[in-house]
Formats: sequence, C-alpha cells, structure tokens
Amino acid sequence: MNINFRDLTIAVLRDHRPDMVAEIAAEARAPVEKERDDAAAKAKTAATSAESALNNARRKAEAAKTAAAAQSKPAQSEPASAYSPEALKAEWLGSDKLKAEFPEAEDYAAYRRGEAEGRFKVLHGKVAA
Repeated sequence: MNINFRDLTIAVLRDHRPDMVAEIAAEARAPVEKERDDAAAKAKTAATSAESALNNARRKAEAAKTAAAAQSKPAQSEPASAYSPEALKAEWLGSDKLKAEFPEAEDYAAYRRGEAEGRFKVLHGKVAA
C-alpha cells in the first residue's frame, strides 16, 4: 500500500488501517480513563470514611444519651408500686411531719414522682453562709 502522507486523513487511515485507529484511540483514552478510575476510587474511599465517622458519631451520641439518662434517674430502692397514688397518700396520711410540710396528699405525691423521675435533687447537709 502506497500512502501519500500529505493526503492522509483520519478517514483514509480508518479505511486502510482500522487497527491503527483503534490503537491510537485507546492510547488517547487511557489517561482519561485512569484519571476517572482514580477519582472514583478516591470518592469511594471518602464516602466509606464519612460513613464510618457518621456511624461512630451516632454510637457516641447514643452512648452519651444513655449515660445521661442513667445519671438523671436516681437509684430506686423502692418498687414502682411505692409511687402509686394510693401508696403515697397512705404514706402522707401516716406522717404528721409530711402533713406539716405538704398541705395536700397530691402535693406530696407530685413531689415524690418528681424526685423519682430525677427532675430535681434534694441536698442534705449544712449550707455554707
């Protein structure tokens, strides 16, 4: 085959040497494809790291939430039935000291429920002046 390189066009080359055209095209695509693959791998690694960090943050937040809930609840030495309205009213009725401090049985019951739920803390001992 005798080709004049001055008249060489991609169409002529494609007609006479499709293997060469395919090789040239593959070599031209190779760096772009490598760059694309590298970027995809980096994105995948970043997504995996972000997901891992998010899961760790969620676990830490859940642990902190559980710890905070455990600290806010006082240890109950009495069973839950001790906080029933009837039991609290009976306790109030049986104590003159409680009647003096709480005018109504309902007031005492609300105080005990709030104490059991950790809404406040009762401090005992001497108060600094």
